[in-house]
Amino acid sequence: MKALSYLSLLAATSLTALAAEPKADVAAAAAKLNDKSSYAWTATSEIEGGQWTPAPVNGKTEKGGFTHIATKMQDNDIEVAMKGEKVAVKTPDGWKSAAELEGNSEGRPNFARFFANQRTAASEVTNFLAKAKEVKSADGKFTVEFTPEGAADLASFRGRRQGAPAPKNASASAIVWVKDGVIAKYELKTKSTITTQDGEDRTMARTTTVEIKDVGTAKVEVPAEAKSKL
Repeated sequence: MKALSYLSLLAATSLTALAAEPKADVAAAAAKLNDKSSYAWTATSEIEGGQWTPAPVNGKTEKGGFTHIATKMQDNDIEVAMKGEKVAVKTPDGWKSAAELEGNSEGRPNFARFFANQRTAASEVTNFLAKAKEVKSADGKFTVEFTPEGAADLASFRGRRQGAPAPKNASASAIVWVKDGVIAKYELKTKSTITTQDGEDRTMARTTTVEIKDVGTAKVEVPAEAKSKL
């Protein structure tokens, strides 16, 4: 009887380890990418139900050094520079530190503050893995399912207006591709119901695709004005 109990416990432990393996593999691939001397990435997003279409986001980062991210917002060039925990954003009024971007007296989404919340590709994968309910491996890729709380957080617009309610009916999923032990590409899908300023409920679905490139060869250039804010 004791032998059967031991075997049952061993089997349960083995199944738990196997279930955790794909998640650990993705985490290791993200850590390995983060450990590279440098890399670049391009993120493209499609939004259904939104009031605007995001421009592509191009980023470059170097280990222990600077990260530079560039995109456009309403015909304005926006750049983000990061080093460690410090962030600076180029706005129409020049480079601003993250602290200078706090507050939004008009109550509208603070787009500059949203870009101050950008992450590198590797850290973004690490971030959403922490919200994962289950990770599966099949057909050379990893699929990620999220907890309800994780889906709500991922579906939340980080620059939404102050006091805006959290999204409802949130769902999220992701696909991660790994090549040579390193994250090569990932796709994150979110869907939720948001409440507009007019009190109208609107369904918004967003698909973001991130492709990694120039691993070990990307060169990061950050303007002196941006460095002065870091």
